[in-house]
Amino acid sequence: MILERRGLIQSHPSRSLYRTSAEEHAVIAAAYRIGPKGSGDLSGFLGPRTDQGRSSVCFYHSKASCQFGMAALLGTPLLFFPSPLSGASCTYAMVRAAATPAGQALPVLRDTGAQLEDAAAADKWGVARMGVQIAGRDGVSDVPDDPADGTFPEPDLSQIVAGASFPMSGEYKIVVNDNAPKMLAASIDANTLVWNGFFCDSAFERLGANDVAGVPDPSDPNGGGHATLYCGYRIVPRNGIQKIEGLKANSWGKGWAMNGLIWCSEEHIMAEWEMWPFAAKRAT
Repeated sequence: MILERRGLIQSHPSRSLYRTSAEEHAVIAAAYRIGPKGSGDLSGFLGPRTDQGRSSVCFYHSKASCQFGMAALLGTPLLFFPSPLSGASCTYAMVRAAATPAGQALPVLRDTGAQLEDAAAADKWGVARMGVQIAGRDGVSDVPDDPADGTFPEPDLSQIVAGASFPMSGEYKIVVNDNAPKMLAASIDANTLVWNGFFCDSAFERLGANDVAGVPDPSDPNGGGHATLYCGYRIVPRNGIQKIEGLKANSWGKGWAMNGLIWCSEEHIMAEWEMWPFAAKRAT
């Protein structure tokens, strides 16, 4: 599956300066001090695999899975899967409003890509119920494929107002360095999903069920930004050394890799653009 384009733009470092290191989150920090349990798998809380089709809203497909999964993990399950279409349209509308000078008419909404920070800011709209399932998709989606001109549906305010409020955007970050795999394991041990953005190359797109994602090739001309989420980890021996591998949930349907999931090497984890434990309401 080769996507024509992807919807994630790497966030400028200055935009996440307010985010606190995950080491200061009480539950994650406690798990980090104890050390990895050896493995963890939260994928069963995510609900159905999603399929973004030929659209560029990976950032909200992954966020919707985070929202659904964290609600279940916190004991307050959502009664519906959040709408990727509604979330993406709110995100694009906020970006458009910020870029439009005062007094000028708003241009047509377009699928121009977004940063994780943009999708997080859209939380103030709450969570909307997913609309009509797209027929033929190998997973959950109510997002139509991108038209040639990139136009995107405007936000449906009646749907958004009816949506349940769920303001969990994740105020924490995992600093992406050689300690990131251990912080990822601690987050999973603390029952916390980790939203992430990375450079996705062609090799990642072709991964199969028995493969492990390696370091992306940043020179791949067919590559681009992509958002997923970590929902598990395991410790495995590699060349006589114990390594932490992360389990990612993707938004390319159940037919991709391992029912929409893939194991990622330590090197892949340390090549992430950004990693956010979805834990804004757990710092007590």
